[in-house]
Amino acid sequence: MPISRLRLQLAAWFALVFLIVLGAGDFALSAYLRGIADRRFSGQLASAATGLVQAVRREMIDTPGGVPEAAVEALKEWPSDSNGFVVYGTAGARVATRGAERLTRLVPPYAQLPPGDRAWDVPFNDEGDLRLALTRSATAPAFTVVALLPTTSLREANERLALWLSLSVPLVVLLALGGGYVLARQALAPLGAMTRQITAIDPGDLESRLPVRSPPDELDALADQFNRLFGRLAGARARNRRFLAQAAHQIRTPLTVIRGESGLGLERSRSVEEYRELLRRVSLAAEQMTHRVDDLFLLAQAEAGDRPPVNDQIDVDGLVLECVDLMRGRAGALGRQLELATMDPAEIRGNEPLVREAVLELLENACRHGGAGGASDAIRISTLNGAGRARIEVASSGTPVAASALEESAGAGRTDRPGLGLSIVRWIAAVHGGELTYRHASGINTFVLELASTPPGEEAATGAG
Repeated sequence: MPISRLRLQLAAWFALVFLIVLGAGDFALSAYLRGIADRRFSGQLASAATGLVQAVRREMIDTPGGVPEAAVEALKEWPSDSNGFVVYGTAGARVATRGAERLTRLVPPYAQLPPGDRAWDVPFNDEGDLRLALTRSATAPAFTVVALLPTTSLREANERLALWLSLSVPLVVLLALGGGYVLARQALAPLGAMTRQITAIDPGDLESRLPVRSPPDELDALADQFNRLFGRLAGARARNRRFLAQAAHQIRTPLTVIRGESGLGLERSRSVEEYRELLRRVSLAAEQMTHRVDDLFLLAQAEAGDRPPVNDQIDVDGLVLECVDLMRGRAGALGRQLELATMDPAEIRGNEPLVREAVLELLENACRHGGAGGASDAIRISTLNGAGRARIEVASSGTPVAASALEESAGAGRTDRPGLGLSIVRWIAAVHGGELTYRHASGINTFVLELASTPPGEEAATGAG
């Protein structure tokens, strides 16, 4: 099995944390053990000084002459050890010593001794200091005993402790690295299982989902995000399929007309007028196909969630009048009449080509799918302004529009012209912070395109400025 960089990184972090904790623990343990050893060393030295005071007291009972003679006798009988002693008499003079002269001469004169019973160090050599422990006689005649001992043995013990602790650190770090790598492998095992599950999913099977446990942890949150991604991919694939179906359906009819008319024209020779009529029908079919391709392009933008720029200052009533003029010929060819109703002045900020396309789509839809025509069956167009919103109403007689054509996506089972056009108009309304609504009453179909004076994105920019 190849070495995993991620596991090594986790193991290294584990070892680093362990090293920091171990270093802090070793420092604290070393300080604690040093303190214990130092206190024990001082305690043993103070106990020796106290013992000598008691020995001198006993000798004073059996030996005439006072403190000097008793101190000499007590030192003669004192067990052989490494401790040195200096005894000061009642007048503060040295009356007895034991130990090497180079050590005893480091003991300060009586007048320089600190008050009370205590232990302290004086400099000795590079291998350590000289520890002194002072004990005074509590009863008369008064005398003072100073026990002394080099701290060489204490220093060597501390150095051995530091050596063992320092040698343990690399060993423990190596063990922590190995243990951390094993623990990392165990901790990352669920991630490996998730990787195998993802690998096993067929690219075309976007309905598969990773298991998510409850309560979730970080890996479950990752699995949930993968599941959401699969859902979005499945939705995108479904939208692509619907779009391809819509494109094929919308373009098939005009292409069939073009192929049929061109085939008829190639069958035999025709007069100029016949060729002119044939080319006119081909041109109409090509124009129809171009219009449908433009619609499909807008629908693709809507499906992709694109938000085109909305920076144009639009005179809504003027734009509606322009669209009505453009559609009069089309309406007349279909036997319909366009009639202007209420035309309130209104201005919005938006995308003028898109708003024009929306108005033309509503007029085209009314012309193609309205009533039978006639003066009493005119298409009425209105623009209304109020509460910071502009409304464009297109009313025409006719049967109620099928609910499937009014659904949000034109791909929800409808590929005919009304559903596709209304889907585009609905997207254009959403881009401008508005909506497309429909109502049917007394045989009249009314579509209302509502547009915000300032689209949502522009409101935020205006407020920030």
